[in-house]
Formats: sequence, structure tokens, C-alpha cells
Amino acid sequence: MSILWTLSEFDAPDPERAKHLRQAPPWQGLVGSVRNALRVALESSSARFGLDESGRDSNDLRGVVQFQLEKSLFDWFFNATTGYRAQFRIGRANGLAMNAHLICELASELAHFADADIALHRYTSEFAYKESTQDKVCRVATTLDPRLSKVWVCEKLIGRTGQIEQLFVSRTGPKLNMPETVSWSSLYPEDAYGWLEVKGAFVPSTGRPYQLKSPKARAATLQDRGSA
Repeated sequence: MSILWTLSEFDAPDPERAKHLRQAPPWQGLVGSVRNALRVALESSSARFGLDESGRDSNDLRGVVQFQLEKSLFDWFFNATTGYRAQFRIGRANGLAMNAHLICELASELAHFADADIALHRYTSEFAYKESTQDKVCRVATTLDPRLSKVWVCEKLIGRTGQIEQLFVSRTGPKLNMPETVSWSSLYPEDAYGWLEVKGAFVPSTGRPYQLKSPKARAATLQDRGSA
């Protein structure tokens, strides 16, 4: 495989971080670590759950799950050459397949907690808070269609009462430099933990689940620009 990107900009400001990124586990190990982080969040009741409305029809809802990743795991996930963005840099089809793999693993973990009670918060299509109810984990988990669901950095955190809390994620640190002179911003949390956000598919009362943005179009953006 050709070099996806180099980490030379990390060496001077933070050699330990550079070392950890270069020694990041393979994708399969990374998926296991992320799944374990979700399990810890579910067991400690620190995961956040929401439903947001489709811009096409406010009755069509998709599940949202947010949970913490320890800083080094967050770094591996987004910036290592074995991480999430790397899967799309390898190729769009590979990225879509590995995204589906990750979604399946996270959905399987959620299934172990399907009947657990949660605070479930509803949001508009602009992710503005509307209301809160009590529900079960399965209400969200059932929207995680592997073909349509997606994972990305969380910057709008669901607060305990449902109100949105803004999270700062740095994009001004060392760059991921690619052989063809392209560079991507690295993503790094401000605090000891970063948050990951999983969004399911919109589920209409009749018909098939869907996303407003084509997963293939998202894959193309991730492959070319490293953003979603």
C-alpha cells in the first residue's frame, strides 16, 4: 500500500503523540477499542441519546448516540493511518465497507443494552432542542442501518437536560501531509476526552430508511478532503 500520509509535523511539538500515532493498532483493533469505549459509556450511563428530524419530513427520525473516547484513542481514530479517515483515503468503497463494519460492531454493543432506560432528547433538523422523554436504547439502535449510518467527531454535545453544549475540537495543530502535497487538518480534543457521534438513518412510517446526503457523496468528500 502506498503511504497515506506522513506524521513529520508531529515530531517536534509532541514526539510522544507522534510515536503513539505511528504505533496505532490496525483497524480491527481500533474497532474493538471503540466498541469497548461505548460499552464503558453504556455501563456508566455517560452515553447521550437523541433523535433528530429529517429536513424532508419532521416525522422521519434518526437515532444519535454520543460517547467519549480517551484522547489517545480519539487521536488514533481520526489521525492514524489505520484510523477512520484512513479507510476512506484508501478508497471510497473501502471506507464505506469499514464504516458499515464499525456500525455493525457498535449496533451489536447497543443490542446488549437494548432494554436499558435512557433519557431521549428530540431535535429539529438544525439540531435545535425540542423535548425530552424516557425511552429504551433500542429506540435509537434500530435506526443504525450499516449502509446508511455514519460516524464523526461530535462538536454539538447532547447535554444532560437535552440542551446542546458546544465542544471545541482543534484543527490548527500538526497537519497530515500526503505525498501529492495535499494536507489534512488533524483533529484533537481540547479536554482529556473527545466525543464520537453516531447517526443512524432517517426512518419514515412507510418506505425505506434514508439519508439526506448520499453515503457515496460523503465517502468522496472524506477521501478527497478528510472531512464529512
